[in-house]
Amino acid sequence: MQLFIFVNNELQLNVPEIVLIKEFNNILVCSEKCESDPIGVKKHFAYMKFNYIYQICDYKSYPNQHGLSEKEAHEFAVSFAGLPKDWKVDDLTKAGMERYKQLRPSPARELNKEILATLHTSGKLVAKINRYLEKQLEKPDFKDDDINNITTNHFKVIELAKKIPEQIKALNDLKDTIDKEEGNVDKRRGGDEIRESMEANNDIESIGNIKDDEED
Repeated sequence: MQLFIFVNNELQLNVPEIVLIKEFNNILVCSEKCESDPIGVKKHFAYMKFNYIYQICDYKSYPNQHGLSEKEAHEFAVSFAGLPKDWKVDDLTKAGMERYKQLRPSPARELNKEILATLHTSGKLVAKINRYLEKQLEKPDFKDDDINNITTNHFKVIELAKKIPEQIKALNDLKDTIDKEEGNVDKRRGGDEIRESMEANNDIESIGNIKDDEED
């Protein structure tokens, strides 16, 4: 299932297929009004939700390619899709997300996503420990407990660092598996290849590129 397609090198919704999937069609039909679409007939708010679904659920989206946490991914997707900052995932969007995951299953990509998330978490943990160590070292006087804490956390960083090459190797092995599964390219509608430079996680334009004169 391709939620997005490229037309003249611009990202657009694959509307013909979307209307055939109940969960996606429900989002399209029930589109709310928004500043860029005061009447709601242009379906701009629905497009924003579809963009959000893509960013959260697709293995090739920026959040999933960079191992963002659930909170980070939500904030990125809301901002990228142009949704209000306080927007919460509604029932229709939840149903659409579940359906999207069902239509694009890939054990290799799911494992790839989890390893990327682990690497992202490891990086944050190492940074936090390093900040803690720096604060401890800035103390004018050291006690035995301080020295023990510094030493213990120092070795924790070293142990984490030792595991990172193993995780990177696992990612590279998975990439080979994914390349074999997918032939290293996706197909866009009409049979044209979507190469990496055209993927949605490479600074694509917002879904606002969809023509404003599109009707129901």
